[in-house]
Amino acid sequence: MPVYTHTPHPQEGERSSIDVQLGFFNWHTTQGRAHLMDGWAKYFGQHGQNYVVKGGVLQMPMSSWRPGHCMSPQSSHQNLVQSPQPIAAANATGTGIGIIASTPDNWSFQHFLDRVAHVLIQGAGLYDSNQTFVLTGTGHAPQAVVLDMYRLFGFRPEQVKSTPSRPLAKVVYSCRTPLVHPYFAYRLGEVFGVDFGRPLSSKKAVVFLSRKGRRTLNGGRGVMNEDAVLDAIRTLLAKRGQGENLVVYNGDNFPTFREVVQFFSTHVRALIGVSGGGFYNLRWCGSDVLLIEVQPRRSSYFMGFWEEARLLQHNHWTMVIDGDAKMNVVIPVERLVTLTAQQLGQRAADTVRPMYNWDISEAGMTFRRR
Repeated sequence: MPVYTHTPHPQEGERSSIDVQLGFFNWHTTQGRAHLMDGWAKYFGQHGQNYVVKGGVLQMPMSSWRPGHCMSPQSSHQNLVQSPQPIAAANATGTGIGIIASTPDNWSFQHFLDRVAHVLIQGAGLYDSNQTFVLTGTGHAPQAVVLDMYRLFGFRPEQVKSTPSRPLAKVVYSCRTPLVHPYFAYRLGEVFGVDFGRPLSSKKAVVFLSRKGRRTLNGGRGVMNEDAVLDAIRTLLAKRGQGENLVVYNGDNFPTFREVVQFFSTHVRALIGVSGGGFYNLRWCGSDVLLIEVQPRRSSYFMGFWEEARLLQHNHWTMVIDGDAKMNVVIPVERLVTLTAQQLGQRAADTVRPMYNWDISEAGMTFRRR
């Protein structure tokens, strides 16, 4: 379960605790992602299936959030066959391979990471990227950063298409794939060049994820006392005397996506900020990195960053505080500094290995945390 800080309103008792627990429960219940058992969020039914279709006429599934979409629990390959108005023909005379990646909003950075990447990883043994087209089922052009990520998977921009433009030799359907699983978290990092073995002691950057003056898809969630927060963190780092430095993150300072990944992989010791898109960069951080995610109080919380953080063995903390109508917040400076001082550089609880506790010693293998 998420680790939360103390409530900013002592007279309310453990209101933050209750809010986070119920918010987590509400979100996962509606999303159908996990069951809460004995203080753990347990993800059952994590199964993946790959279908390879050769010969016949196929209906290209379009990108959508409707029930049955690619990577939804009800996703079915039956939608591909026996279409009265076929879009793509797969037959012996066709050439190349099409991999169905018509996941919802697949043009966006967020949903490439949590869905398209999983489809590509799961079906990776069934296609050669040099001869493959990624079929997105959408007319929305991918963001530039999404094209950068396709390149890291070995796909050129011209290989990313909405629908096939010619007959294909075969189509790979990997839309039944887990949304939350450690294999995808670590494999994605490997594909993008994350150095998971780099020791935390060599990383000195404490990154504040500012939304001030940034181009964000969703407004609000600003920090109204940001200058005071930054000054307090700088003072703390200077007092610690460990060579740590504060970095206010600005993605525009990195010419390429690969450089973003390299920075977070090799330099970052902590991420601090209000919950938002900047936290997706936690995926490029090694284990034990401190994450302090400020959540404006609401009835239900987005827990996707917590999920990925726990898969990657990060030291994740949720700070729930009141905000205004746009969820702008005033961060309690002393409370943030105290938490940072206590947790910066500390090892995270082991959350993956207890779920994979079978004995592999007979195979001559060991599982060690660096």
